[in-house]
Amino acid sequence: MSENRQGTHPDRFCADWGIILGSGLGDCGASWPLLQTFTFEQVGLQKPTVPGHEGLLEWRRGPDNRVVLFCRGRLHSYEGHSLPAVCQMVEFFAANRIQRCLLTCAAGGIRKDLTPGDFVLAREILLAHYPGSWPQFAAHLEAGTKITSSGSDLRFTRFATKLTDATELKCGLHAQMTGPSYETPAEVRMLSQLGVWTVGMSSGVELTRSRELGLVTGAIAVVANPACGLGLNAISHEDVLKTMRNAARKLERLIHHLVLETRSFQVDQ
Repeated sequence: MSENRQGTHPDRFCADWGIILGSGLGDCGASWPLLQTFTFEQVGLQKPTVPGHEGLLEWRRGPDNRVVLFCRGRLHSYEGHSLPAVCQMVEFFAANRIQRCLLTCAAGGIRKDLTPGDFVLAREILLAHYPGSWPQFAAHLEAGTKITSSGSDLRFTRFATKLTDATELKCGLHAQMTGPSYETPAEVRMLSQLGVWTVGMSSGVELTRSRELGLVTGAIAVVANPACGLGLNAISHEDVLKTMRNAARKLERLIHHLVLETRSFQVDQ
């Protein structure tokens, strides 16, 4: 483990940004100067068990001298954790006055024009992880009504539309499933009818809780593969990790631009 070094913030764990990295994205930010490192356990957090989630916290010096906390891993409900436990990282942000955060995750692409490596800002997130969600979705489809859901802070949408020399960032609807199995073709068809662009196993409940805590929050789904039934080959976690590792450097460039825009994400006092 790298030697811990104190950052410049008066509070040891504070930062200008908190970034939760999804499966295989752990190398994102690795080129920025390291300030201090802790394992999840060292700060009282539960350790992830899923491959591609190291369970490390790294405070790094980003552009414009901003301190950025990269969280290399998260908990998932399919590991047997309660929903409050799944939200432990955003709770950590709030407790340590980290008021701006970005959630990332690996996702399957449902919209036909999405390809592996694409980034989609979750304008809204559809929670499909709880019992009874699918009958509710069917009822909304039959009635032609919109499903209410949480979404990224509108400032992230404005950021996405003004990007010029960074990686293209699209905006669409993301759905969170329970996991650990991938969605079925029938589920993908219904999600497509609901207007969903990407589907994954995380970010939704974290984003909902983060917004409740008053944090300025956005969520980006990184397309790892076509959703189940839309591609030619079976989906494997190993292939997901490979695609995400290739996308990590592109994501770092996008986060670089995001951090430069920190003043556009002021928190209401």
